[in-house]
Amino acid sequence: VTRPTKRRTNAASSSAQKRPTAKRGKTTVNNILAMVNSSDPNSFVRTRIAKDFDGETFYGTIMEYDDSETPAYWHVEYDDGDEEDYSKKDLVRALKYYEKEGKHDKNS
Repeated sequence: VTRPTKRRTNAASSSAQKRPTAKRGKTTVNNILAMVNSSDPNSFVRTRIAKDFDGETFYGTIMEYDDSETPAYWHVEYDDGDEEDYSKKDLVRALKYYEKEGKHDKNS
């Protein structure tokens, strides 16, 4: 007897378009860019990211997506209280860096 697999859902984002997940193994910047390009930009809200500032890793959370201006941006709040707006290029870099360093994120 084959049983259907259970799907995990996040009640807060169940109405949002789901992001495609990267295949297991080494994820390249091109894979992440393809994922970003094929996803609803709002689906990255509440996603954890990482950025290297002068050799030190800082973690943050994407708090909102704003397309009222051109170019559109994702607003990031870092755990230390700093804030920054990310372009798509910045987002891809931060997601890739988080993939590498996220295991050290104490707030994930």
